[in-house]
Amino acid sequence: MIQLFVIVFLGLLASSLWRHFRYLSKWDHLPGHSSWTSLPLIGHMYRLGTTPIESLHALNRRFGDVFRLDSGPWPAVWLCDYDQITEAMKKDVFSARPHHLIPGIQQSWENDKDGCFGIVFASGKRWAEQRKFLSQYLASSKDSFDDIIGDEASRLCNQVSSLIESKSGVVSLIGKFSEPTNRVLWRTVTGKPVEDKIASWLNDVIRDVFRMAERAKISHLLQMTTSFAAPTAKALGLENIIDKKNNILDFLADEKARTLPDPEGNFMERFMVEAGKAVPGSSFYGEDCQKNLESSLASVLLAGTDTVSAFLEWFVLYMTVFPDVQEKFFREIETVIGSRSATLKDRACTHYVEATLQEITRHCPHLALTVQHYTTADTKVGGYFIPKGTQVYYFSGAVFYNKDFFKDPATFRPERFIDTKGEFVSDERVIYFGTGKRRCVGEILGRAEQYLFSVALVQAFKFGAPEGQRPELGYIPGLNMHANQFSSKITPRF
Repeated sequence: MIQLFVIVFLGLLASSLWRHFRYLSKWDHLPGHSSWTSLPLIGHMYRLGTTPIESLHALNRRFGDVFRLDSGPWPAVWLCDYDQITEAMKKDVFSARPHHLIPGIQQSWENDKDGCFGIVFASGKRWAEQRKFLSQYLASSKDSFDDIIGDEASRLCNQVSSLIESKSGVVSLIGKFSEPTNRVLWRTVTGKPVEDKIASWLNDVIRDVFRMAERAKISHLLQMTTSFAAPTAKALGLENIIDKKNNILDFLADEKARTLPDPEGNFMERFMVEAGKAVPGSSFYGEDCQKNLESSLASVLLAGTDTVSAFLEWFVLYMTVFPDVQEKFFREIETVIGSRSATLKDRACTHYVEATLQEITRHCPHLALTVQHYTTADTKVGGYFIPKGTQVYYFSGAVFYNKDFFKDPATFRPERFIDTKGEFVSDERVIYFGTGKRRCVGEILGRAEQYLFSVALVQAFKFGAPEGQRPELGYIPGLNMHANQFSSKITPRF
């Protein structure tokens, strides 16, 4: 009897695997790795190893600007050519997210038959409406950025001052930027500061969600790629992505319950005004309103906190490794801004500062990868047929290190973005904030944070390598590539 059961089980397993590989074979006409080397749960991700950026550059050289490399158990295509990327990302057919292919997202993120709620993982009309509302709110709030970010930058510098006093000046700032950037986001969307205890708790929860989504542990991998692991872990009282995400949603629901509509108010207040005007079919109507509000806020807090905080870690590392750049950076601040707090209006006059920030975003691997898109119909890219139901990534790193665009791309040189008049020249090919229809909706706030936090840090401190050490520009693989652990010799300037 047992033998019969084993035979039947193995037969069903073999049949299931055969059907799955037959399905994957629809993508075998593409350059890259084939269906038969795509493993269950992880696809071809094992081929990236511990150095995904370098591995993707190698695949680009080997297979060209369009190649197949399955992400998880589902087919995925990677784009590396700037023109092909920008043209594809303008099209509706590439604007969806494959939330239904990622069980961890399905189980932890509010969704229905039309997809996820909110912005990050949403698609279609719902995504378009929610994105437009947040974009308009951030644009209308930009006059408050100087005060909000300036306050948090000042608080951060005070914390760094206290830290270096207790550590004789040699410290690591890895992990120190998450809470300040989270505070900025909270104040921007609610119009009020967050209590220290709550800020610390919220920061820890956000860090945990990212840690699990990056799938570094087997348990995290199973929760993100199977339909049973997360519910099982939850039932057993173990760490799980469902509870982590629900903690954030419950916190936001409590905050919403204390909020009243106000057409001139903060994000939540204006959202409730929009809900009062909504008609059936709108993403602001009925029960969908609450789910979209909570999920949109969660999108802002999760994506915005980790992205900006990781950039600031890279910024400090680059200032530490390239003291000549740091000195020019400081001299321009000293000349243009002096000892007062910077404002966003100063950006127009601090050309070297702007060039340095753009060069860091180009040179470092922080956002060399993107969140995957999903084709909603058959299409073509670069002459290749891309079937409906394909995950599509674009590898920004291939653009950033394209020798046709950037001479000596491996060299860190902010001057490449300074023209003959000594003025900063923005380069649209530095697609750090993405491109096309799903370009980062929080870009206006993200750029403001990059500028004001970076200027405040160099205005207050000099960053140097500890004696006998020179930190390397290494990274930790993940959704966002964080800088490897490093320490700096930090000296107050005044």
